[in-house]
Amino acid sequence: MKSRYFFGAMVILIGVIMLLQNLGFMDTGTLWHYIIPLFMVGMGLSNIIVKKRVSALDGFLVVVGELFLCKYAGFLGDFDPWKILVPGTIILIGARFIFKRKTGYRDMSVADNKIEANAFFSGSELVCSSNNFEYGDLNVAFGGIKVDLRNADTNLSVCHMDVNAVFGGIEIIVPEDWGVLARVTPVFGGCENRTVSPQNPRTVLTIAGSTLCGGIEIYNKPRSI
Repeated sequence: MKSRYFFGAMVILIGVIMLLQNLGFMDTGTLWHYIIPLFMVGMGLSNIIVKKRVSALDGFLVVVGELFLCKYAGFLGDFDPWKILVPGTIILIGARFIFKRKTGYRDMSVADNKIEANAFFSGSELVCSSNNFEYGDLNVAFGGIKVDLRNADTNLSVCHMDVNAVFGGIEIIVPEDWGVLARVTPVFGGCENRTVSPQNPRTVLTIAGSTLCGGIEIYNKPRSI
């Protein structure tokens, strides 16, 4: 299951609801109250399925999202989920500072041939050191992802990366001997390809996807030693 399907489905759902409301075919009323909680639950479950493990953030998103859904459905009476959301968020932020690995700006080193990263109300920084990079899948909502491919190599003439940014940003660093072909559709956002293509690129990285009120930046640097 690729997380971009979830992001795409959520964006389409929000667009359809707005369209039906603006055309007068549907009185959404309190329906908007359910969109963000559903997004939280869906994002948490999507991350759990992709990563095949439950992180504190993903579990927090699922539990709080379900509490808000139950609240709006009238199952929780006078209980206010905000009493959990605000202090819980503060606790997660504090825990991130305490348990974050002391590896400079690198949050995680990836040696796999495929990269899958999701950031929802959070940030992620990845350094790829694969000797045969093939594919990447990056999805952001209200957060940011930075991927450093300078230590990566590949046996392919063309490798691919899917990117989706919703109210967030994605930053991609590629080696100087790689070419980049960006095919990103921006909606109230942008994609800036600042790479300088070599005459004879070792490989070409094709980057495809979309941005909704977000941004994607691609540039190259010399390989790190």
